[in-house]
Parts: sequence; C-alpha cells; structure tokens
Amino acid sequence: MSIDPQELRRAMSAVPAAVSVVTTLAPDGSPRGFTATSVVSLSLAPPLVLVCVGRSNASHGEFVRGRGFAVNVLGTQHPPIAARFAREPAGIRFADGSFTLSPEGFPVLPDAVVQLSCERHEVLEGGDHDILIGRVVGIGGAAGDALMYGRRQYLSLSQLPPCPVSATAVSEGLNA
Repeated sequence: MSIDPQELRRAMSAVPAAVSVVTTLAPDGSPRGFTATSVVSLSLAPPLVLVCVGRSNASHGEFVRGRGFAVNVLGTQHPPIAARFAREPAGIRFADGSFTLSPEGFPVLPDAVVQLSCERHEVLEGGDHDILIGRVVGIGGAAGDALMYGRRQYLSLSQLPPCPVSATAVSEGLNA
C-alpha cells in the first residue's frame, strides 16, 4: 500500500509541536539555521535530543558534519522568525542580528523560551531526512510560552483545545 505524502502531511498537521530554530556555524564561521518542529528529548542520561534535517536543506552538510548545533525553542512572539527561517534564503535568515553566540559557540536567540547547545553525538539516516542526535552541553532560555504549530498555523498552548480525556484518567492509565 502506498501512502500519499500530502495525506501524511495533512494527518501529521493534527499533532501540534513546538517550533524551534536549529542553528550551527559553517566551517567559515557563518551562521546557518532552519525552522523545525521535529525536536524531541531522547535521553536524560546521557542528555540527548534529536532533530531531523531534510537532505534538501541548503545547510544540510553543515549540520551533519558540524561539531554540534543549538535548538532555540521559539516563544509566541516569534512567528516572523519561524517564517523567515522556513522560507527565506540562508543569507537573509540572520540579517537582523538578533542571534548571539552561546557560551558553547552556537547561534542562539536571547529571548528563546529554551536554548539547548548540543555537541554532535550521532547522525542516522531517516528517509529524506537525517536524524541529528545531540548531547546537550548547555541550557538556557527566557520566560514565556512556546510557539506551537498545528493544523498548518501557529498556536500557543492556551489556544490548543482541551484534552478529551481527563488528567486523572491519563494518570491512572499511566500507573496501571
């Protein structure tokens, strides 16, 4: 059975996810970045996160061969930044000067809700993407709510519909 990629995209749009800008430095020191909703906590010991980067991404090589990357979880005030890193050419993405370098040397957005600096741990193949696994070596962030993306629009946590299952039922189900 063949799955239509557009049908899968529509189905997955029903699963809201936090919006991040993932950044690194090219060998010449210039910043690179892209918008992602595919950032997941993988392990606490060791502290690992994963992010998926499309092989068609102009900066794919810098991410898979680089020493690491930063994950900048955007706040609800950041839809323009998310759109810029998703749509604009690589040379324009950092033009406003809003990013600085983390103590670990990766581009971070000072008012991101979460900033994770990660050393490259492993790169795995994943269809038309590669899966970057990073070891978290630095954590920062600012107060605020994470920007979410679902049903092909930006959302905040307060805009998500309530869960149809009570928290007590979920808790009891997890403890069963």
